[in-house]
Amino acid sequence: MHTLARRLAILAAVLPLAGATPNAMAQNDAAPDWIRSSERHEALLDIDFAGGSLADYYNGLAPMLLGLHRQMNVIVDPRASAVAMPAFTARSMAAEDALRIPGMLLPGVGVAETGANVVLSADGKPVPVAGTFVVSIDPQNAWTPKIDGGDANPRVTIEFPGGPLSDYLAALRRQAPDVNIVASERAGAARIAPITLRSAPIGAAVQAVDGRLQGGMLRVSQDRIDGQALYAIDLNAPSEQTKVWSLAEHLQAGMNADDLLSGVEAAVGAVGEGGAIRFHAPTAMLIVRGLPDQVDAAGQAVAQMLQVGDRQQDEMRHLRAMVTEAERGMPQLISRMRIAAKEVEVAQVRLQEVREAFEEELAPRSSVAEAELHVVTAEAELERVQSEVARVEAFLADARKRLDE
Repeated sequence: MHTLARRLAILAAVLPLAGATPNAMAQNDAAPDWIRSSERHEALLDIDFAGGSLADYYNGLAPMLLGLHRQMNVIVDPRASAVAMPAFTARSMAAEDALRIPGMLLPGVGVAETGANVVLSADGKPVPVAGTFVVSIDPQNAWTPKIDGGDANPRVTIEFPGGPLSDYLAALRRQAPDVNIVASERAGAARIAPITLRSAPIGAAVQAVDGRLQGGMLRVSQDRIDGQALYAIDLNAPSEQTKVWSLAEHLQAGMNADDLLSGVEAAVGAVGEGGAIRFHAPTAMLIVRGLPDQVDAAGQAVAQMLQVGDRQQDEMRHLRAMVTEAERGMPQLISRMRIAAKEVEVAQVRLQEVREAFEEELAPRSSVAEAELHVVTAEAELERVQSEVARVEAFLADARKRLDE
C-alpha cells in the first residue's frame, strides 16, 4: 500500500476550487445545466446527472463549487477519469457529499478527504479549507473499464418490442460491437419485456435485463479480462415446489373432481410448460408440483373454483329448501283447487235454479244477476288456484331436474 505522500505523487488532475464569494455560486454560468443551487439554500446543490465519465462529473461540479465560501481541492487519479459514472438525481446535497458520491455509486472508486486546514486569502484574512479530496481507483474492481480501441462508455438507443434475450443482445452488439457480452443458452432463450432506452450507457443497457422473469431470474455479472469489460448473463431457475389440497368436503358436497382437475391443468399450462398435477381419488387429495409461478396459478385456480363451488352448493341448498317448502304446501293447494271447483259447480246449479224461478215469475231479475255474479267469482277463484298449482308444479319439475344433474 502506498503512503499518502507517494500516492499523491502519482496522481494528477488537481482541481483547485477557491477564491469566489458565496453569491457567485447561484450566478455561475460556467456550470452545466445538470447542476444548480438548491431552492432550499444556495450552498446546497440540486443534481440531475445524465451519466458520463468521472472526469465529466468532476469537471461539471467544479464551477459550482467555486462559488462556495470554503475552498476545496480535488485530486483525481488519471486512471479513474474514464470510469463511467451512472446517471443519478439528488436534491439539496451538500458540496462535500457531491464530491464523495462517486465513491458511493462506483465499485472500485474511492473518495477520501485528507483533512481540513487554513490558508490566507488575497486580502490576508484566514480562510478555512474543507480539505483535499483524493479520488482513487482499484483497477481490479472498476465499474466500467475502458474498452481497448473503443469508446470508454459507449451509449445505445434502442426500441426493443420484447422477445428473446438473444435478440436484445444482438441489437446492443450492433451499436456497441466492442462490448463483450456472454449469455448462457437458457438465458438467451428467456423472453423479456419491452425495453426503451435513449442514449443509455452500455452497462446500464445490459443491466436493464437483470431481474425476475417468468419461471426464473436473469442475473447479470460484470468482470474484466485483459482490461476489457465482460458482462455475463445467466438464468437462475428457482427450485420446484409441491402443494397439496384436500377436496373431500367439497366433493362430498357435490363438486365435480374432473371439472376441478381440468381447471387446474389449464391454469398451470397458461403459466408455462412442465409441472405435475395428480388427483388421489381415495383420499380426495389434489397434488401439484412445479415452479413457484405454476404452483401459485394452481392455488388461484383451486381457490376460485372452490369459491364458485361453495356458491353453487349454497344455491343448491337454498333450492332444496324451496322444493321442500313447495312440496309441503302442494296438498293444501290441491285441496283449495278442489274446493274452488266445487264452489263453481254449486254456483252454476244455483244460477240454473234462479233462472227457472225467474221464468216462472217466482224470483226477481236481481236474483238472477246476483247468481250470475257468484258464478263468475267462483270461476275466477278456481282459475287463480289452478294457475298457482301449475306454477308450483313447473317449479318442482325444474328444481328436481337441476338437483338430479
